[in-house]
Amino acid sequence: MPAGPDTETKAVDQDAQLLAAAELEIEPVRIAFTYQVGLVIVATGMLLLPILYVVLIVALGYGVWYHAAHSPGTLFGNGISFWRLVFYVAPIFAGATGILFMIKPIFARQPKPPPPLTLSSAEQPLLHDFVRLLCRSLGTPAPREIRVDMQVNASASFRRGVRSMLGRDLVLTLGLPFVAGLNVAQLSGVLAHEFGHFSQAIAMRFSYLIGSVNHWFVRVVYERDAWDEKLEKASREAPSGYAQVMLLLGIFLVWLSRRVLWVLMYVGHVLSAYMSRQMEYNADKYQVQVVGSSGFRPTYLRMGVLDLAGQAASGQVNDLISEGRLATDFPALTQVHALRIERFEAVRSQITQEMLEGHTGLFDTHPSGGDRVHHAEHMRIEPRMKCSWPGRSLFRDFDALSERTTSGFYEAQLGDRVATFAMVSTEDAAAGLIAAEQSARAAARVLFGGTAIVFGIAPTTLVPVAAESVETGITALKRAREKSKSLKESVGSLANHYGQVYAKERKIATALLFSTAGMKFSPDKFGVSTRDTGELVHLKQSTGVERKRARESMKPVFAAIQERVDAAVALASNSEISDRLTDEETTLSNYQAIGETLRALAGTWPYLADLDTNVEHLTILAAGADQYAEQEEFNKEAERMVNETHDILRRVCVRLSENPYPFEHARGPVSIANYAVPTKPRANIQIIGDANAALERIKLLYGRCWGELARLVERVEGVVGLPEMDLEVREEE
Repeated sequence: MPAGPDTETKAVDQDAQLLAAAELEIEPVRIAFTYQVGLVIVATGMLLLPILYVVLIVALGYGVWYHAAHSPGTLFGNGISFWRLVFYVAPIFAGATGILFMIKPIFARQPKPPPPLTLSSAEQPLLHDFVRLLCRSLGTPAPREIRVDMQVNASASFRRGVRSMLGRDLVLTLGLPFVAGLNVAQLSGVLAHEFGHFSQAIAMRFSYLIGSVNHWFVRVVYERDAWDEKLEKASREAPSGYAQVMLLLGIFLVWLSRRVLWVLMYVGHVLSAYMSRQMEYNADKYQVQVVGSSGFRPTYLRMGVLDLAGQAASGQVNDLISEGRLATDFPALTQVHALRIERFEAVRSQITQEMLEGHTGLFDTHPSGGDRVHHAEHMRIEPRMKCSWPGRSLFRDFDALSERTTSGFYEAQLGDRVATFAMVSTEDAAAGLIAAEQSARAAARVLFGGTAIVFGIAPTTLVPVAAESVETGITALKRAREKSKSLKESVGSLANHYGQVYAKERKIATALLFSTAGMKFSPDKFGVSTRDTGELVHLKQSTGVERKRARESMKPVFAAIQERVDAAVALASNSEISDRLTDEETTLSNYQAIGETLRALAGTWPYLADLDTNVEHLTILAAGADQYAEQEEFNKEAERMVNETHDILRRVCVRLSENPYPFEHARGPVSIANYAVPTKPRANIQIIGDANAALERIKLLYGRCWGELARLVERVEGVVGLPEMDLEVREEE
C-alpha cells in the first residue's frame, strides 16, 4: 500500500529534525605540545624497530658471507675431510635458511577479508547528509565512503590504508548490530569519538604507522605458514643425521629470529601504548560534548551489552547452523539477545562491574572503562544532542539493508554451502530461544540445577506405560517428588566431591602431558609432588578409581530423577491427562526418540570426556609449539595426541551414526553423527576445532533432550495440581 501524504510529510519532517540535530556547537579539542612531541618520539622509535630488524638481517648475511669467504683457508688448510666440510657447509645452509625466513615476513601479506557493503549517497541520502553535518560540527573531514558490516562496533579509518595517509581519504564503517542497539545521540557520540581521532591530523597518521608496525610484529612472531611446516617436516624426515643437524640448526636460527622479533614487538608495544591511551582520552572529549558527561557512562555500558548480545547471537547462529538453518537478520537477532540481557539485573550488574572496575595496565592501548568514565564525568559538560530516536532512523529501509548485509556475511563465512541452509525469521529464532530458556530452567529445577546432567545419565524406560488411573498416577508422582526432595540437601555435597576429584584427575593428566612432552612445569601448579612420568601415570589411575566411586554415590539421585520422569510420563499417557497437555504433545509423541537419543549419548560419555581432555591438551601443545618445536618428544606427543583425538571423534561418529536426530532438521532426517560432525574431521592440529564443535553440539543436544523431559514433567505436575518444586542446587548451598 503506497504511503499517503501525511506519512510522507511526517518522514520529511523527521529527516529535517535529524539533520538539524547533527548541527552542533563543538569546541575543538586542543592537543598539548608535549603530547605531540612525545608522539613524534614514539613514532620515530617504532619506525626504527623495523630498520633495526633489517640491520640484523644484513648482519647475519654478512656473517654468512664472511664465513663462506674466509673459513676455507682455516678449515681446509690441511686437506678436506668429511667433518671439516660439514662445519663449513652447515653454517652457510643454516644462515641462508635463517635469512630467508627473516626476509619472508617483510613481504608477507595478510589474506584480504571480504569487502564490507558500501552505501552510496543515492541509496542512503539521510545517513550521508547526517554524517557530513556532524563532521562539519566537529571540524573533522567527512568520510568519502560509508560501509556497513556485522561487527558490534563502528570505526573511521584511512580508506586505502597507507595510500590515503597524505590526504583526507577516509571511510566510516558501521556495524549494523551496533546501529540497531543505540539511539541517534549515542551513535553520534560514538561517531564523534571516531572522527575525533582525525581532528588530530598528525597524531592520527603517526598512530596509524605505529599500529601498522605493531600489527606486523605480532603477525610475523605468531603466524605460521606452509614454509614453517615444510622445514619442520624435512628435519624429521632427513635422510641422514648430518642433514638433520643442518636443518635443526636452520630451525634454531628461525626460532632465534622470531625471539628477536618478539623482543622488538614488546618494546614497540610499550612505546606505543601510552600514546594510544592519550589519543583515546582526546577522542572521548568529542564524544562527551555530544552525549554530555552524564550520557557517557550509559552509552559505554550499552556498548558492553551489545557486545555480549552479539556474542550470544553468534552462538545461537552456530546452533542454528547445526540444524541446517540461518537467521535472516543478524542485527535483529542481536537486539533480541540485548533485550534478554537487560531483563536480568544480575547480568547487567556483572557487565557494569567488568567494564568499570578494571585498571589500566602498562600494555593497554585503551584506558580502562572506569578511568574513561571518571575522565568524562569530571569534564561536567551538558549534552549538545538529545535525540532519542533509534539509530536505525538514519537509514532508509533498515530491515532490508540488515537482511542483505546478513546474507553477504553468511556467504563470506560459508561460501557456496550457504545455499543449502534454510532461513529462519527473527521471530522464529526468538521463539526458539525462549523455548530453549524454558527448557533450561525446567532442567535446573527438576535435575538439581542440572548437576545430574554432567554425569551422562539417560532414561531406563523408553516405552511409556499409561497409569492405570489418574489417582494411582498422581500417588506415584507424589512419591517420586518426595524422594527427590529428600535428596536435595545431599546432592550438593556429593556433586561437589565428584567435581573436586574430577578436577584433580584432570590436573594430574595435564601434568602427565607436560612430563611426556618434555615441557617444563611446576608440580605444585597441578597439585602433585613429582615430575616422574611413571608416578604420574599411577597417580592418575588411582584418582580415576576414586572418581568412579564418587560417581557411584550419585546413583540414588539418578534413580530418583528417573522415577519422577517415569511417573510423569505414565500420567501423561493416560487419556484423561493427555487431552490437557496440548503444549507438550510434541514432546510426548517424541518421548521414545528423545530417550533413545539420551541413551546413545550416554553410551559415548566416556569418549566425550576423553575428547574434552584431549582438546585441552592439544590447545596446550599448540601454545607451546613455538618453544618446544625442536624437541623430538614434544613432536611425538603432539602427533600422538592429534591421532588419538581424531580416532576418538571417529569412534563417536560410528556409535552415533545409527541413531536419528530426534528433532526437526532443515535437511530432513539425519543421524546424530551427521548433526554433531557434519564435515569429515581433519587428522591435524585443526582437529581441535572439529572436536570442540562436536562437543558443543552433543552437549547442546543432550541438554535439550533433558530440558524437554523436564518441561514435560513440570507441565504434567501443573495439570494435576501439584505445585512447582525447585530442586536447583546453588553454590551457596
